[in-house]
Amino acid sequence: MVRCYTLSSSNSTFDSGVIVESGVERKNYQRKFVLEIVVMVRNNVDDLESRLNMMHSQLNTYSITEIFEVLNSQKVHGLRFFEWIWSNNPKLHRNACVCSLIIDNLGRMEDYGTMCVWFRKFTSEKISLTYGAFGFLAVLASTDTSLKASTKRVLDLLNEVGGSCRSSGVCALIEMFCKLHMFEMARHVMKTTGSKNSYYCLLIREKCKSGQIEDAHNIVREMKVACAPNTTVYNYLLGSLCKNGRLNEASALLEEMKESGILFDAITFEILINSACKLGNMDVVHQLLDQMVAQGLEPRLSTHACIIKTLFAAEKYEAAYKHAVDSSVIHKTSSNMIYSLMAKLYQEKGDIVSARNTLVDMMEKGLKPDFSIYVKIVKQLRRTGRGNLAGDLESRHSKFIIKSNVARL
Repeated sequence: MVRCYTLSSSNSTFDSGVIVESGVERKNYQRKFVLEIVVMVRNNVDDLESRLNMMHSQLNTYSITEIFEVLNSQKVHGLRFFEWIWSNNPKLHRNACVCSLIIDNLGRMEDYGTMCVWFRKFTSEKISLTYGAFGFLAVLASTDTSLKASTKRVLDLLNEVGGSCRSSGVCALIEMFCKLHMFEMARHVMKTTGSKNSYYCLLIREKCKSGQIEDAHNIVREMKVACAPNTTVYNYLLGSLCKNGRLNEASALLEEMKESGILFDAITFEILINSACKLGNMDVVHQLLDQMVAQGLEPRLSTHACIIKTLFAAEKYEAAYKHAVDSSVIHKTSSNMIYSLMAKLYQEKGDIVSARNTLVDMMEKGLKPDFSIYVKIVKQLRRTGRGNLAGDLESRHSKFIIKSNVARL
C-alpha cells in the first residue's frame, strides 16, 4: 500500500528536494491525521467543511477508510463528512469503496431512511456498491433470526431503488457472507433474490478459496438445474484442484467441461499451463499454447510471465528468449512487459550485463522498458564500475523520452 503525505515537520529529512519519512513517522502522522478528523466529525464542529477544505490534498481512499473505521468503532455518524466528500472531491465522488463506507456507517447507526436516500443518489449516477457496504449486518445481528430480518430490510430497500445499487448490492451481500464463511446466509440471499450465474460464481469462488472443493463441485452440479454453469464457474473449481495437486480430478473435470459443451477460455489454459510449469513439463506447455493459437485465443500476460519464470528457474535462458520473441505466441502489446520481466530476472540473479543486453535488444525493436526496472539496472551498472554501459543505456532510453515529448506537442 503506497501513501503520500504533505509534511512540514522539522523531523523530516530531505534527499534531492524530496521528503523522506521513516515508516514509524509516516504511521504516526497518519494516525494523528485520522484522529484529528474523527474528533472534528464527532464534535460536529461548526467549521468542519472549511477545515476539511484545508486538508483536501491529504485525503485518499485509504485515509477515508481508516476514518470510517474509527467512526464506526465509536458509533459516530459520518454523514456530514461523507456529504463534504461527495460535494468537494470529484475523484472520490464515484469511488465504489468510498461510497460503500457511508452505507456501512448508516447501517451501524440503523439509519435506514438516509441509507435509502443515498441508494437513490448512487443509482442515479450508476455507482456500484462493494461488499464493504454491508459489514454492519454481521456485526449488529445477535441471532440468525435478527440477521435475516436485517438482511431482508436491506434487500427491500435495494429492490425499491433498483438500478446499479440493486444489482451490485445483491452481489455485494452474497460476497460479504461468503467471505465471512456464512454460506447459508449467502444461499438465503440467493433464494430470496433468485439464483443467477453471477451469484453462483461468487459462492463457488469463495468455497474454493476456503478449501471446500467438494462442496464447490456439488454446487456446480446443482447449478445445472437452476442455470447452466459457465466457463468462469468451472475455472474456479479447476484452479483449486490443480493448486491442491488433485490432477486426476482436474482431468475428470476437463472431460466434464467438454461433455457439457463448456468452452475453454484464456484463463482455463492459464490454469493448465501453470500446472504444467510447476511439474516442469514444457512439452505440455507448448501443446497447450498451440491449442490456444488454433482456437484464436491469446495467452494472458500472466501466462507468459509464468512460462518465462519457469524457464529462468531451470536456467533455460535461450528458451526463455525464444519464447519472448516468438511473435506467433506473444502479442506485440505484451512484448515490452515480457522483455522487461526478463531483464528483471537477469538483474535479480546478478547477471547485470545480460539484463542490460535485454533492455538494449528490446529498445532496438522500438519497445520501451519498464521505467523502474530500467532505473535499477542503470544504477547497478554504475555501482559495478560499468559506467560506460550505463551511459549507453541512458542514451538509448532518452530517445523514448524525446518521442514522448514530441507526441504531446
